[in-house]
Amino acid sequence: MDYGKKVGLLSLIIPCYNEEKRIPKLIKTLENFHLKWNGPYEVILVNDGSSDGTGTLLESQLAKSKIPASNFRVHSLPQNQGKGGALQTGVALAKGDYLLTLDADMATQPLELKNWLRDLPGKKLDPETILIGSRENESSRVKGEFLRRVAGLIFNFIIQLFTNLPFADTQCGFKLYPRAIGQQLFAQLGSKGWAHDVEILYRASLRGIAIQTMPVAWEHQQGSKISLFRDSIRMFWDTMLIGLRLKWDWMIAQPLRDLRARVYDARDPSFYRLLFVLLMLGLLIGMPTLSSDYGITADEYVQKEYGDKVLAYFQSDGENREALEYKNLYYYGGLFDYLTAWSHQFFPSRDIYEWRHLLNALAGFLMILFTGLLGREVGKSWRLAFFAALFLALSPRVFGIR
Repeated sequence: MDYGKKVGLLSLIIPCYNEEKRIPKLIKTLENFHLKWNGPYEVILVNDGSSDGTGTLLESQLAKSKIPASNFRVHSLPQNQGKGGALQTGVALAKGDYLLTLDADMATQPLELKNWLRDLPGKKLDPETILIGSRENESSRVKGEFLRRVAGLIFNFIIQLFTNLPFADTQCGFKLYPRAIGQQLFAQLGSKGWAHDVEILYRASLRGIAIQTMPVAWEHQQGSKISLFRDSIRMFWDTMLIGLRLKWDWMIAQPLRDLRARVYDARDPSFYRLLFVLLMLGLLIGMPTLSSDYGITADEYVQKEYGDKVLAYFQSDGENREALEYKNLYYYGGLFDYLTAWSHQFFPSRDIYEWRHLLNALAGFLMILFTGLLGREVGKSWRLAFFAALFLALSPRVFGIR
């Protein structure tokens, strides 16, 4: 089946930085793509301020290749911008209906897109979905060195630490964007280096844009510019900043901009995100502050005693067994009572009941927070998240007002 014609105009966007030694393979791979794609396409090669002869060699080798001059363009940046910056430039120049980003080493070759089309439902692309190559997909065929795989696992751990991205591999350069989505995301890109993938995918995730992982054939190429130690540290720092910056923008800055411009999404107005944040901040401050004014409840004395006995059980390595025989409380979970008794040892000047009330307020805050987030996850609505948290906070049994 001729998949190429079903895509429309395809833009291949390839960032190049000091790739002089890889250009022969790059040209050969693009020539093979030209012969087998059978659909309209353009190639945009962005020379990212290379200090070797990458730009000149690209021009001369492409001119001698089997690829028609009308199908390729070399754009040279005066200074190195980083991989993200080079892709940002290439995406802005692209005219295709779909934008395929890939690395200059051709670790995954552009004809892999035919395999994607063959496996997709209806053998066609969804104009609302981003497709990303994943070397961790069970159907992927990966040939790579051990350290490269270790670096990928480290990067992925860091990414999931600071974002809610559920993908096992965000760093594979082989990604396909519908043009409108891709150009909008890259136009707002702030991270110009290796972490640009994280920002792009996180922005897409926050906006509810569908992202689908796909298998790839990927083969490690010699001459990698990744340093396991240096780039792991850089990735940790960059990803942390991306997570904080985008969360601030999504939850606070963007709703404020929408309020000033009076622009609202009728399905889920952005100001509900801001209201949710303000409610959580108010509860985080208010609940612990008010906790010291609350009285002792009817069963709190025995709960406090039970906590002391559970603590004694663990401190005596099980020799003190009073906790296992104290009233009927051994039928219930003693985690909170134990934690209050254990942590109070470090703050002996605090009244034990005030300390219990403080920890109870923090536990109640977490319950309200995660109830709201659960509402957001289930209903895909910050309106639902806000009201779920608000109604729970206003419940006398939860907030402790009698």
